[in-house]
Amino acid sequence: MKTSFLFAAVICLFSYSNISATSYTWNGGISYWDNPNNWIPVGIPGAGDEIIIYSGKLIVPNGYAAVADAVTIYSSSGNMEVRQTATLTLVSSTANSLNINGYLTNKGKIYCYPSGGTVSVSVSVGDTGTFYQTSSGKLYCKDFQFFGILSTGVVDNRGTIDIDGQFVGEEGISIQLNTGVLYNRSSGKIYIDDITGNGIGLAQTISPFDNYGNIQIKSNQLGHGIQIASAGFNNYNYILVIGGSYSGFRLDPGITATNSGEINLSSNQSTGNGLLVLGNFYNLATGVLKIQKSGTKGLSVYANGVFENLGTCTVFGNMGYSPVSNQNLLINEGIFKVTATNSNGADQLENYGYIENMACGHISLTGRFNNNSGSEVINEGFWVSSYTGLDFQFGDFENSGVVADPYGCFSTSTITNYGVHVRPIPGANCISTTIYDALELGSNPVNPVTAVYLSEKYNTSGGIYVAGSNKLFPDPAAAGLDLLFLEMSGSNGCSYRIPLGFEIPIQGGVELCGDGIDNDCDGLIDEAGCLAPQYIGPSVDLIQRTELSEISASPKIYPNPSSDILQLDLTRQDLDCLIELMDINGKIVFSARAAANTSFAASLGDQLPAGMYLVRLYSEQGLEWTQKWVLSPR
Repeated sequence: MKTSFLFAAVICLFSYSNISATSYTWNGGISYWDNPNNWIPVGIPGAGDEIIIYSGKLIVPNGYAAVADAVTIYSSSGNMEVRQTATLTLVSSTANSLNINGYLTNKGKIYCYPSGGTVSVSVSVGDTGTFYQTSSGKLYCKDFQFFGILSTGVVDNRGTIDIDGQFVGEEGISIQLNTGVLYNRSSGKIYIDDITGNGIGLAQTISPFDNYGNIQIKSNQLGHGIQIASAGFNNYNYILVIGGSYSGFRLDPGITATNSGEINLSSNQSTGNGLLVLGNFYNLATGVLKIQKSGTKGLSVYANGVFENLGTCTVFGNMGYSPVSNQNLLINEGIFKVTATNSNGADQLENYGYIENMACGHISLTGRFNNNSGSEVINEGFWVSSYTGLDFQFGDFENSGVVADPYGCFSTSTITNYGVHVRPIPGANCISTTIYDALELGSNPVNPVTAVYLSEKYNTSGGIYVAGSNKLFPDPAAAGLDLLFLEMSGSNGCSYRIPLGFEIPIQGGVELCGDGIDNDCDGLIDEAGCLAPQYIGPSVDLIQRTELSEISASPKIYPNPSSDILQLDLTRQDLDCLIELMDINGKIVFSARAAANTSFAASLGDQLPAGMYLVRLYSEQGLEWTQKWVLSPR
């Protein structure tokens, strides 16, 4: 294994001494760098000199700029402190810059900047060593060949670690063996740039890596942004990885990782996965996981990997292949949204294993779902697909929740349905290229509709739903929309927003009868018992009281397919009105004014071609209502 070889090589270099340099040994007990009597030989070290600490505590005082070739703390009896306004610059290009087998506290600034070449390791922490950095501390590393930081001891960071690989250094931070530990505290910041291998790697350790701070890893030659090969990983704050020819984040078999903060994975490379899960990855309730622009796959649950989402997982941008690929187990109890495209295939989500969408889970897709033969999906929550083609369903798909399928990509025969399936009615004639006029609510709709919105995300009202009559009354603001979102609530306390599509939104009441078809394209559902759209006026009270006599007496339009006469009853309209007729391209093709409290009629057969139009009524108060009208051929 490459990492083990490098570690062995570095151990050999640990005690390496630059024979051309003067070695200064600390002899000052607890005292300061700038006292020549604290050194053997007497004097103050400088560039080209090596520092050796066996015991005592060497302090770089405030305001002092210490320079040396390299520093080695040989044993646990040795101690060093860089004060808050002090600096330590290490310029060796042959030995490791900083070797710690004792204790080093950095409150100031440490620069591992070789002056004439490349070191093997900038900072090496042995198994009895500790590198402790306070919130004011800053460590800068560059010009190294193998590791920015190699540790079999403790790295405890509350300050800033800035590692620049300059496309030479292979690994930013490597934590190894049973004694290796990495902590990035809440004030800690780790920046790793231009690495050719891994940004951060854990190998053969027994202590998990806990990140409470901010980590940013960027390189267009990156191998793995983060590789957790042992112990485990817990993120409580923020991680950004840009790059990764293998993966942005790799979790090895048998290892557990949790995220309750935010992880953002992106790649500008032509290969690599965003998140490669071979172990157990849990995105917890407060966790936000964003995956975008991966060269191969966005989220890959591979071999015996398990991915469970209780928070928010979004996969977006462009991928080389399937944005989401599951070969074992994917469980969702939160929000799982996929909008990503791919350049080398048609599948947005491919399943070769088992997917379970739990009772409060939301899965949202915009591309093709390929449920391969032998695979299985259990949906107990909300599954929505706005894909306009056809999904591949060769495996089992069992629904006891809600499947919203407004474009008809799911074939009815591919779902064993015990819940609600919202889908287009087969055989509906009145369709555009993407939206069906008539939609079907599936069997056993046990979840009541509590609200209607214009958006899947925001709480902007799109109308009112009257459960007693199963009627929907869109708001005027819904005019011009293709979709309205009905929020359904279940006994488990979860809610789902169901998209219902209209070829042209209707301002009026339309009964959601379940299996009616608008065969003559007049905006009315033809099945007996399904009421025509009716205008109910601007007063919400009329809707809430559902007084049918009031509703039927309101202004209404007569879209008579057998007539070319446009008729409006304005006898209850107290203000003069502007009437506009708009074609399906949004062009106003007819306008007229009508007096208050009158009836209006206009013959348009000689002026307009047959087709579908929107009729809008305006008063000085603004848009009053909108309805659909069909002008039939003569």
